Amino acid sequence: MKILCVDDSNVVRKIVSGAVHDLGYDALEACNGLEALALLETESTVVAAITLDVTMPVMSGMECLEALKANPRFADIPVVMMTAVADKESVLKAIRLGAKHYLPKPFSPEDVSDRLTHVLGVVNNNR
Repeated sequence: MKILCVDDSNVVRKIVSGAVHDLGYDALEACNGLEALALLETESTVVAAITLDVTMPVMSGMECLEALKANPRFADIPVVMMTAVADKESVLKAIRLGAKHYLPKPFSPEDVSDRLTHVLGVVNNNR
């Protein structure tokens, strides 16, 4: 199984990918929502979860989340939203749209692991 990390920051994608590998999953990366949706067209059957940045060019994380949850092929994939803008309104909007968790930046690899193990319903034995 794979975890899809969607963020316009290469550094953030590498941090998340490292945490994903530490959990024993393979990582897929996309730099915006549109790229993520295109990648899911071929990879959706193996994607166990998605980490999704809110603020990105081309297609924002909120727009991508709406598109994910509107598509029956992707709707059940759990999404962890990530952002430096963690105001209450944004968090509530993401949850209403179907996000399972919200992770404020900056975060550690352990924070990523904790959120992913929670949304995947697995025990993290690496900690």
